Amino acid sequence: MRGQGVILFLLISLVMMIMLYITILDLSNIMDIQSKSIVVESRLNDIANAVANDLVGAVIFLPHNTTLHYKKDIPSEIAGEGCSVIYENESVKAISGLYESRVFISGIRYEINGSISSSGVGVLWINVSR
Repeated sequence: MRGQGVILFLLISLVMMIMLYITILDLSNIMDIQSKSIVVESRLNDIANAVANDLVGAVIFLPHNTTLHYKKDIPSEIAGEGCSVIYENESVKAISGLYESRVFISGIRYEINGSISSSGVGVLWINVSR
């Protein structure tokens, strides 16, 4: 009877160890996905805010009847996904795969005309005229 108890204990221990291993594997996959989404969203917020600050700075510092054309480097990809920036309807939108970040700049269209174009991976050309 004592030998059967030891065998039963070892089998139960083995099953519990396998269940623990499977749980740890699933948790690591969940943690990877969660951390990736946090990194992507945070970085997209940074990019959208940086471009929006440039546009607001153009309103503050550019004299009237002036045009500014400059290059801004952004990351070519974030966590393995491509990244792009769009300026439309008084907002700057940074997009990467399933994620996007949008920064609204209300009233800026009355002060400047702006456009953003891309000339390759990670390079934005920002055109502002006031």
